[in-house]
Amino acid sequence: MSAGGRVWAQGTLAGVRRVFHTRLGGTTVASDRPEVLASVTGAGWDTRWLAMRLSGMVMPFPVHESVPWNGVDAVPSDHALVLEADGRTDEVVRWRAPEAKASLGEGAAVVRAALRDAVAARTAGEGTVSTDLSGGMDSTTLAFLADTGRRKLVTYRFAEADTGNDDAHFARLAAAHLPRARHVVDPAGHGEAMFAGLGPEAVAAGRADAEPFGWVRSRARIEHLARTMAGAGSQLHLAGHGGDELFRTGSHTHLHDFVRQSPLKGLGRVRDYRALARASWPATLRALSDRRSPAQEVASQARRLSASAPPAMQRGWRVEWVPMPWMPVWASETALEAARSVLEAAARAGPRPLAPWREQHEVLLLARCTGGIVAQADRLTRRTAGVGLAVPFLDDQVLHAALAVKPQERNTPRRYKPLLAEAMRGIVPREVLERRTKGEFSADLYHGWQRHRAHILGLLEDSRLAAHGLIHPGLLRRTLAGPHTSAAPLGSLDATLAAELWLRSLETTSRPPQPCFEHRQRGTQQ
Repeated sequence: MSAGGRVWAQGTLAGVRRVFHTRLGGTTVASDRPEVLASVTGAGWDTRWLAMRLSGMVMPFPVHESVPWNGVDAVPSDHALVLEADGRTDEVVRWRAPEAKASLGEGAAVVRAALRDAVAARTAGEGTVSTDLSGGMDSTTLAFLADTGRRKLVTYRFAEADTGNDDAHFARLAAAHLPRARHVVDPAGHGEAMFAGLGPEAVAAGRADAEPFGWVRSRARIEHLARTMAGAGSQLHLAGHGGDELFRTGSHTHLHDFVRQSPLKGLGRVRDYRALARASWPATLRALSDRRSPAQEVASQARRLSASAPPAMQRGWRVEWVPMPWMPVWASETALEAARSVLEAAARAGPRPLAPWREQHEVLLLARCTGGIVAQADRLTRRTAGVGLAVPFLDDQVLHAALAVKPQERNTPRRYKPLLAEAMRGIVPREVLERRTKGEFSADLYHGWQRHRAHILGLLEDSRLAAHGLIHPGLLRRTLAGPHTSAAPLGSLDATLAAELWLRSLETTSRPPQPCFEHRQRGTQQ
């Protein structure tokens, strides 16, 4: 927005749309693409940033909104960039988390209206729109809301490899209640498996993005979805991403808040969750009594960071402000030291939480991390087949409405996603809203890995990450070539594979940017 020489630029709260800026010839220049700004200024990429990125699909808090390009800054999602007529530049707060005072019933009415508006904005007019219909509550919600619009509706489902997954049952049940829609199902084994299209040949067809792609193992599936929906006449696909982040019910974080707000009721809720988790009372009480600030937690993480597999699920709870990042077992000592330096700088900057209460902070952090990957996926689907990717759950008004509900009513050990279920009562079939199971997809992961392992190992033979001293290639190959009794090694591979492909994509530019070890503290403050 521009008026009277003053420019106001903002993205979205979940980071699906973002704003970045840099200095060029003494003038602030802003864009929604940080790599564009980097190309204009000739900025190199930060090796420390890339080392830290090996720890997961996204950067950890509080550097989750930072970018790899030196001299390019990201505007925090709850801020706006203001460019004054006299050349002054400032980032100003544009939104604060609401007080979570609404009851479940009150909040459900607001969430229902916000979701209806979010979907209606995408389904107005003529033509065709498509949605996921996996059988889960999130995608089913969007399909039923989209069915009320004027556009023709096409739903899509990629059948899972595990025949014991009951997603198929609930997807068929939902489809039976949507007779006007056309339902497309890719049978198991048809289409693209996980890890498809990521061999050496993928680099030539790739394009440099702002940063490594978070959903790298599913890239071919996303491209296949775009082409399939384009063939069905859709130019916009609605996906359920963000539903788990906003309406999740298994978080223990809200208990840390609840006990302080209402000790007796809070401890009663703690007892229920403790029994379900089979956690000991000493471990539970230690977690609930933790009063460290985000900065103290990040400083502790920097000291503890090591190259190891994430620990197995332990009896106990995680209620920290900051999830612990884990570097893969094949990370080099150079990468570990670089990642530690990122965390140490972040801790010194004194990061503030995204919201006053831990549960709201957690929801916002998850939403922003997902939103950033959605933005990448949207660019991918548009390049592939001209199909946009929309995620109504992460619209500003939906996010605000969900956060305004009391966390102890949004979270309960007795119901699955109670806020979304109440909001969709009378719209989505009761059987779907009362579902208590959730699909599990490790079979798809193993199937894709077995099918494409040789291509992935071939890609890593001449690793760019190894050339920059960030991984031990021999250890990586031995780990991937060995037997896998769990999905942990393959889960750790995602970040490494994304970073490897990103480095190779940079080489396809006319003037490849060079690495730089100048780590900037900017981007650690929120």
